[in-house]
Amino acid sequence: MRWRAAQLRIVWGEMMAEPRSLKVLVVDDNELTRSLQRLILRGGQYDVVGEAETAQAALEMAKRFHPDIILLDNNMPGGKGIDIVPELRRILPKAVILMVTTQSEQDMIDAAMARGASGFVIKPFNTLSLLNTIADASRHFVLAEAAKPQF
Repeated sequence: MRWRAAQLRIVWGEMMAEPRSLKVLVVDDNELTRSLQRLILRGGQYDVVGEAETAQAALEMAKRFHPDIILLDNNMPGGKGIDIVPELRRILPKAVILMVTTQSEQDMIDAAMARGASGFVIKPFNTLSLLNTIADASRHFVLAEAAKPQF
């Protein structure tokens, strides 16, 4: 059987197709934190599809955009992020849900795990700690310690 040029282009195009970007929902009441996360995640691998400042807005955006990854602050106006983890898990059972917060007490970490969080990033974070935690969390629960200043 002889391959035509058009058939070769189709096969080659399928082999060379870029993997789809992972959709990310950023949830934090602090604009600076959301901006930093958006900056870290920009590029081909991640696509920030939404940002929310409250737990209720996060639930609405999760239902609308079906993100692969949710970066979820805990302390926000109108409710705690940890309280919506079970609902997020029900809506998006395969999503990576990372708590991103300053709270690092063991009972908070245990509660996040029990409710279905995929991992826990302690603020302040840096580019490497956030990206590594996202990558690792797809395999198992992860706790990323606060980033140390590097001088």
